Amino acid sequence: MSYLMALIHHHGHPEQTEIGNRRAVEVERPSIYNGLERYAGVDDHGVTSQEKGANPMLPIGPQERRFALQVARKALHEFLYSGVVSVYLTSSPCLLQHRGIFVTLRLRESGELRGCRGECRPIRPLIESVIRQTISSATDDSRFPCVTEDELPSLTIRISALTPLKRIRPDEIVLGRHGLLIIQGRRSGLLLPEVPKRFGLRTPAEFLEALRCKAGITTKRPEEEDLELHAFETEAWDDEDVIPTLKSRPEC
Repeated sequence: MSYLMALIHHHGHPEQTEIGNRRAVEVERPSIYNGLERYAGVDDHGVTSQEKGANPMLPIGPQERRFALQVARKALHEFLYSGVVSVYLTSSPCLLQHRGIFVTLRLRESGELRGCRGECRPIRPLIESVIRQTISSATDDSRFPCVTEDELPSLTIRISALTPLKRIRPDEIVLGRHGLLIIQGRRSGLLLPEVPKRFGLRTPAEFLEALRCKAGITTKRPEEEDLELHAFETEAWDDEDVIPTLKSRPEC
């Protein structure tokens, strides 16, 4: 089916905001985050570290979303221009909480995917993960050549902040609400909640079929002992949600 093949290959002037002090760190180009955990580690009971007594997640408000997008675009511009990763400081509690993050880059005109990377595990502050995954999406997605500085004005940035993973049965899947992670041995695959709508998947069974296809898993029995199915939800936003227009070069 065409949508399955697509999934296999798939997977603005900002409002004036005080970004804060920055600490520049030189890094190796073009790929600086090889080896990042792309899929969450869960323990033998399917429980993430965040579910074992961490504080409840804080919602991400409009100002914080705008700030995160502005930081993502500025950090990517600075990295592509100079090979430097800048650390943006913030005192916002919701941006300092540890959350799994995925960042998706798309061509503004066509919506075509240009890069997507992330990590499910809540192992670092949200704002730090946003910077890492934005740069990684642009430079370390093996399906695409590295993004160039000239491409930046034509790209949209979408940030997805994940809730902790929870084991789920196929009959509990809610399309549009749940993203899914499937694990079998060394094989794993993840699809975000918006995937069914984007690719015309109309039932949970079709969503699972696409997920297995992406992971390279042939079995159709999620209840098998060696196969784990996890769900998560996201707070997701992009340029069009919070920033009306964008300049070709973010102001520094």
